[in-house]
Amino acid sequence: MFETMLNQPTQVELEENLNTVEQRLDEPTLEEVERAVNMLKNRKAPGEDAIVAELLKEGGKELMTRLKRLVDNIWKQ
Repeated sequence: MFETMLNQPTQVELEENLNTVEQRLDEPTLEEVERAVNMLKNRKAPGEDAIVAELLKEGGKELMTRLKRLVDNIWKQ
């Protein structure tokens, strides 16, 4: 018990593990973006961008494709 309590990973080891995990993440698929949009709650106040969830949900395939492209660009930065 004391051995595991006293032998905790160092900050450097924790950061190395974090970097490894981040490098393995693939960009979200179109289906994941669509699922995330569909999970948004209706009739909620919009954020600073003034975009309500209903607008995103009714945008169709064209909007989902453009939103996916935006997510991809952000993901790569």
